[in-house]
Amino acid sequence: MSLLLVYFWLFAALLIGKSIYGASFMFKVRRFLGTPCRGDLEESARFVLFVPLLHEAGIVSELVEHFTALIKRDSTATLVFVTTEREFNDGSTEQNTVTSILSYLRSLDSSARERIVHIHYPRVNKTLAEQLNYALELFSNSLPVCDQERTFYGFYNADSRTKPEVLECIRHMLNQFPERVIFQQSSAFFKNSITFKGPVGWMLCANALRQTRWTFLHEIPRYIKNKMGNISLVHVVTHGLFIRADVLKKVGYFPTDGFGEDLYLGFILRGLGYIVHPIPVLENSDSPSTLGAMFRQKYVWFWGPLGYAYYWNRFRKRFPKEWHQKRLLILGTGFLGVLDALNWLLAGFGFCLGTSAKVHFYCASQISATKPHLLLRLPCR
Repeated sequence: MSLLLVYFWLFAALLIGKSIYGASFMFKVRRFLGTPCRGDLEESARFVLFVPLLHEAGIVSELVEHFTALIKRDSTATLVFVTTEREFNDGSTEQNTVTSILSYLRSLDSSARERIVHIHYPRVNKTLAEQLNYALELFSNSLPVCDQERTFYGFYNADSRTKPEVLECIRHMLNQFPERVIFQQSSAFFKNSITFKGPVGWMLCANALRQTRWTFLHEIPRYIKNKMGNISLVHVVTHGLFIRADVLKKVGYFPTDGFGEDLYLGFILRGLGYIVHPIPVLENSDSPSTLGAMFRQKYVWFWGPLGYAYYWNRFRKRFPKEWHQKRLLILGTGFLGVLDALNWLLAGFGFCLGTSAKVHFYCASQISATKPHLLLRLPCR
């Protein structure tokens, strides 16, 4: 019993310490998310947005309209929908995404269709990284070398929804800091929370709220304090990521030999000396809609960070020069990643439940992603 008490108080002290540390960044995050994206825009950059699809036939018209609105505001932007042969190999008898996307694109007039591309991955991939890499290699091979240093690849999921001014915001930042090559857009997770009902819905909404608060108290602060001279854990997320074409090509696109492609890629980029810069415009994403999906998501997000020992070894073999130059940074980042996985698994979720869950559901359904600073006032951690 004494050992359990020691563990409890150590864990409580760690949780309180992390909460105080995270809260110290609240005002910085609020100020950052209020950063205006107005002023002079960098005109030479161009954008290519990749949206991987699998079993999305039911929302094809909605997602095409949403992402088309993004590229309409930017005359250089191209939209690439990437389907996969896996669509035909799971026994589904429903209308498939490939047929739906081709049919919908044919229904558009020529002016709307001229900057929308469909690429089909011809193999039954097991990972999102393989699906994206196929499209990236095809597209990159068609880009002249001189264009790769001014082209930014952006990535979104089928359920991603964001403000149309996100590309203008990146252009504005590039005008001020032309040396930046990687940008990350963070997410709120309230897109589908209004549909959660009953006691299970309260738990799902509490989970959505906790994910969103993680964004504001952990993810964005990491990007804000991200400097190459300090040991800090910084990752990238496949949805909301913008990275210059030549940089992504240099690292071999998304890694396919790990459990997840985004944390692994973030580790590689960090080890090579790249800085990930946050975008002051939020994406609004779905949160898991069932308890099973919620725990599966926790499982995936837990095992990804626990792969850091593997990432170390692979980075050491692939980039031996950078490994020796930045060994302390790379090892320290990996150690923080493992601690982060344990914290994500063990801390916080239970504190979001109980009698306050219904209040959280009400708050979450009312708070728009356009006013994320209001979430910082809520008690759930």
